[in-house]
Formats: sequence, C-alpha cells, structure tokens
Amino acid sequence: MTTGAVPRFIVARAAGDSVILRDTEKKRLAAIIPRDCSLPEDKAEAAAVNMAEVCAEALNRKYAAFMAQRQKEA
Repeated sequence: MTTGAVPRFIVARAAGDSVILRDTEKKRLAAIIPRDCSLPEDKAEAAAVNMAEVCAEALNRKYAAFMAQRQKEA
C-alpha cells in the first residue's frame, strides 16, 4: 500500500467459521471467506485468512490505482 494510511479493505475475524473483508471507507462488509470445514481447524483458519489477505491486497492495489488515475485526470 502507500504511506502509513489505513488500507481501504482489511481482514477481520467473524463469529463462526468465516473470515471477512471490511471496507473501512464505507464502513461495511465487503466479502465473507468461509473456512473449509473438511480441513483440520488450524489449517482451515490459516487458509481462509490467507485467502482474505490476498483478496484485500488485490482490492487495495486496484483501489490505489483507480485513485491515482482519478487524480491524474483531475
């Protein structure tokens, strides 16, 4: 991401068997990443968190590129 700014999309824990992505700008849920219940609990948790982190990073990069393009056009 850029400087010390808070990223727009962050990973958070949810009650139950899922990990969520939160949109910090609009203050709402962006996505739910369910855990794979066929895996052992620790591996399922790690996989869900990893997938959520990858998604958050991709969304934050895309948002940063969008904002840079918008600023460039202004």
